[in-house]
Amino acid sequence: MNTNDLFADRYSCRKFADTPLEASIIEELLQAARSAPSACNAQPYFFYVLGPEAMNKVESLRSWYQAPVVILGCLDTENYGWQRASDGALFSSFDLGLAMSQLVLKATEFNLGSCYIASFDPDELSKVLDLPEKHVPYIAVALGHASMGPSDNHYLRQSPDKLFKILP
Repeated sequence: MNTNDLFADRYSCRKFADTPLEASIIEELLQAARSAPSACNAQPYFFYVLGPEAMNKVESLRSWYQAPVVILGCLDTENYGWQRASDGALFSSFDLGLAMSQLVLKATEFNLGSCYIASFDPDELSKVLDLPEKHVPYIAVALGHASMGPSDNHYLRQSPDKLFKILP
């Protein structure tokens, strides 16, 4: 599958089949995230793979769309990553986004569905999963075999003039 096909085929899946994911596939997804670029190669994040037992613990917090696996991306407060000197901007969340993006594109290559999830309470999620204080939940990705296709609005995109401008 070429990259343009990956970009076009990836969508937010909101209903997953009740089929477990193989450990070898999960390992490849994590490797894709691990190989992502990060500012100064700091890799200021940590991932938790939520299997069936962990999913039972967090099920009451929000809908995870019946995903058999959720990968939780956390910011590592002991490794803030690179900070821009001119304005102090931290790039850790950007770096985590790059890693999760590579993970999701790899999932698409395996014909898996995925959905980014950020609508959760990080403190509550940390407490329920008993995460170390240094790992702050930031973004999750629900993963599995899709049991439905993309919604109609998946294919809607802003016109190019609303999204970018080429400066001479």
